[in-house]
Amino acid sequence: MTNSIGDFQFGLLSGELDGEAVKSGNLERFEFTWEGQDENDLVFGSSWLKLSGKDKIRGRIKFHLGDSSGFLTVRVKDYEHSEI
Repeated sequence: MTNSIGDFQFGLLSGELDGEAVKSGNLERFEFTWEGQDENDLVFGSSWLKLSGKDKIRGRIKFHLGDSSGFLTVRVKDYEHSEI
């Protein structure tokens, strides 16, 4: 297993993460802790991501002593910036 660090942006939440790939039986996912800012407030928590098909990632993000939320990301093909 390889440790990984990086940055992320999720809505108004942005920050840094530190995690690793974890395998348990047939399940493999990336688990990480994170620290960042949500509308200029310092926040931190934990999360996980897993592949769900070729172009999808499912995950859950949890704020320490706060809310948690599941999410699904989908790869967008043939995206043009002029359509924003």
